[in-house]
Amino acid sequence: MLLLAIVEREAGGQTKNFINQNYVYGLLCKSVHEDPMICFQSWYELGHGMRNGKVWKMVFYAIAWSIWLFRNEVDFKGKGNSVETFDLIKLRLAWWVKAKWPKLNLCIIMWEEPPLGSLKFNIDAACKGCMGEAGIRGVLKDDKGSMLLIFSKVVGVMDSNAAELMALWEGFQIIVASDWARSHNIIFESNSHNAIIWVLNPHQVSWRMRSTIMKTEGLKLKIVSWSVRQVPCSAHGKRGG
Repeated sequence: MLLLAIVEREAGGQTKNFINQNYVYGLLCKSVHEDPMICFQSWYELGHGMRNGKVWKMVFYAIAWSIWLFRNEVDFKGKGNSVETFDLIKLRLAWWVKAKWPKLNLCIIMWEEPPLGSLKFNIDAACKGCMGEAGIRGVLKDDKGSMLLIFSKVVGVMDSNAAELMALWEGFQIIVASDWARSHNIIFESNSHNAIIWVLNPHQVSWRMRSTIMKTEGLKLKIVSWSVRQVPCSAHGKRGG
């Protein structure tokens, strides 16, 4: 619960830069509310429906504790390395996850920089059970690995195939609404084989998802250059987000 106070106190200093430079902190800043309890609840609820939701919820505590220790280093020892602290957060999170869930099998998408002049949009979806509440999310990065945009939203009750297809449709909508549709090659990545097949071959989609795929077809025509490909999950690597 000390996180908000620390962030606010550091708004003009080193921690602000530290937070803004990293993906996790970019997500955190979008969740911050003047009420610490609402801030915490926003972060916690965002993990519902995520494939690795338990780990997402633990990230909050790893960040809060690490920033607190970082601030103590600055206040009492006159030193503090923000890059080193970011690495320590990842290491601390790995320790906690291993201790809490020694048999947990994480699904992490391998990420590689796109070609020069291209943008890569990693798209993902999660669904509770065969048919349940679903959520979608995506991260857009440039050829230097810098995050340009993120989205995350609940999309209602559906199965995983419908959620994955809706996630891609959302990604296409976002690109079409931006200048990137006319200035960059866009690479959409998903770990859903079915959703990718349907985007590339819309006539193969089932009737219940025909509306979503037809709307996606219209969006495809408005992007100057795009491609979509499947990225398998791996237990090792850097996630596309």
